[in-house]
Amino acid sequence: MTSRNRTPVSTRTLARTLGVAAAVTSVALSASGAVADGPVMTVPAAFTEVTTSGGTLLAAPDRVFSSAATGTLAGHSTVQRYCSPYGSGTTIVGFRMAAGRWHVEHGNAAVMILHSGAGELQRIADVDLPHNRADSIGFWAGAAPAMAPSDCVWSQVVIRNHIDAPLLWTSALQEVAIRDDVGPTVTDVAVRPSGWLTGGDLVVDFTTADNGLHRGGVQAQIGSGPIHDLGDVPNGRTSATLPLDGIADGQHQLVLTRSGWGWAPRSASGVVMVDRTAPGIPVVATDTTGWTNADRVSFHAAPTADATSGWRQNEFSVDGGGWTAEPPAAISTEGIHRIRARAMDHAGNRSAPSDTALIRIDRTPPLVDDLQVGGVDPAGVRAQFSLTPDTGAPYTGCPIGVEIAPAGGQWTEALRLPSSDVSGRVTLSVPLATVSNGQNLLRLTVCDAAGNQSQRTVRFQRDSSNAATASEVQRATASASSLTLAPVSVRPTQFGARVVIRSVVRRNGRASAGVPVTLSDPAGRTLRAVSSDAAGRVVFRLRATRGGVWTLHANQGGTESARTANLIVRPRMRWVTRPRTGWTALRAGIRPGLKGRIVRVQRRQGGGWVTIASVRTGPAGRVLARRQWLPGRYRLAVPRQSGWSLAPTVAPFRVVS
Repeated sequence: MTSRNRTPVSTRTLARTLGVAAAVTSVALSASGAVADGPVMTVPAAFTEVTTSGGTLLAAPDRVFSSAATGTLAGHSTVQRYCSPYGSGTTIVGFRMAAGRWHVEHGNAAVMILHSGAGELQRIADVDLPHNRADSIGFWAGAAPAMAPSDCVWSQVVIRNHIDAPLLWTSALQEVAIRDDVGPTVTDVAVRPSGWLTGGDLVVDFTTADNGLHRGGVQAQIGSGPIHDLGDVPNGRTSATLPLDGIADGQHQLVLTRSGWGWAPRSASGVVMVDRTAPGIPVVATDTTGWTNADRVSFHAAPTADATSGWRQNEFSVDGGGWTAEPPAAISTEGIHRIRARAMDHAGNRSAPSDTALIRIDRTPPLVDDLQVGGVDPAGVRAQFSLTPDTGAPYTGCPIGVEIAPAGGQWTEALRLPSSDVSGRVTLSVPLATVSNGQNLLRLTVCDAAGNQSQRTVRFQRDSSNAATASEVQRATASASSLTLAPVSVRPTQFGARVVIRSVVRRNGRASAGVPVTLSDPAGRTLRAVSSDAAGRVVFRLRATRGGVWTLHANQGGTESARTANLIVRPRMRWVTRPRTGWTALRAGIRPGLKGRIVRVQRRQGGGWVTIASVRTGPAGRVLARRQWLPGRYRLAVPRQSGWSLAPTVAPFRVVS
């Protein structure tokens, strides 16, 4: 059908009608398949794309009009399109547009069709369009869905029959309702450097995303510290540097929050562990505190207190040299050695150096020269010798002995002098009562504080006139008189397990029987005493109830020796109920069964363990943790803590579906 020619309204009237926004009236249309989850925002909009089919129907460059000259052919059309410019996760759930015709109606020879990605929304015949004005049409409910979500909407004018007349339509998009179907995200938080931090700044890596619809920003907070505004962080994996100023020692939760218009903030967290405090200063303990002639002298230092990251190891400096880590070492070279220790915690903090402990080793016997016997005075037979000053252990505290024996007879002590009473060239008077007429032997024994001793023997003749002549018959260095305990080694064990501590007592390098040996606990209390057997062995059996340095002490005839054993005792874990996926309970117990001990629930994340809950033991050491469990690897961790001497321990477990 061919329509009659119509004279279009004047351009001035058209511009005036479109320019009065308040005069645009709304035509209510039904919504189809509307679904609402994310927030909806209304924004002004205009069609952004124009296409034509045929050639007799043209779209105006300003994308507001579809118009045609006389001779429009059937099947020709124009399309004006708008797609959401805000990126993935946003959809159009409503729109409205101004529509009208500025020519005499042509029945259904022309039609305006509204479309979305879901298909055709509405078809309006030319006769039904407003005449000489533009009214608001579309699917519109303001900031609420009014149609099934779609990436794009478009208006299409289609010529169904040939129209031989001027044509002019208005199809101007006014406003769209955009729904955010995804919202902001922030995930995969990782802190660098990992582990304990001692100050300065940290770097947090995280993944974040949001679409372009009214983007928000990211904020970070460590514990109860200040909130750091990171701004609108670009999508993807990114990093931020955060200061630790004002953050106290301890474990804190780092929370990253991303905001987005219309959405509750999304957050992810990590753990920040801060320890700026050095551990306690250790005390160096040695096998002996005085001079010794032992082959080697061991030294060690017990763990010290550290309330945050916990003691890790002790380091030692020998004679002013560099610092080296444990295990405990020993000194074997002669001389006076100076040992200092410092403690290091798991954060890397180091204590101040300890007081200096001395290890004094001397294996050189005293030097006795020019022993002579001759002449008699009223006090007795005169004996002379020279005692060379000792550069090692002093003679002080070790007496000098003189023994007399007639030819073929028994030795009898004739004189004993404190070593502090002699020096240089020494003259002694041996009481006459100890000297027989005729041939005699005189044996001189000299020792030092380290237990080294030397002996020299001379033969002399006493006649009836009390004259004495002498000649040296023997010069000997006696073997060192030392008492030692063999090194002790015990393996780490659990609370309540049986522990055996063994050692061997040796005197002068040989096993020694009948030597009293005591065992003291880390508090210094003597718990048991035994004597070495025929092979020099001592054995102590006990229950592991406390960790620390235990000491064996041997003492016989004023000669002492000590040996230490670092006994590591860990709490004993006992499972009652392992959790399953979902809201379930974990039940366990630890020995010793003390109330109020800290137990941490940790989950394996990103190559490390993250604490997700911390509980305290109930009566008898019972552990109860209720929470929402996700599948994965977990462990119960009992840290080192004040009030007991037990070492940290962990008990791994898995949560499965």
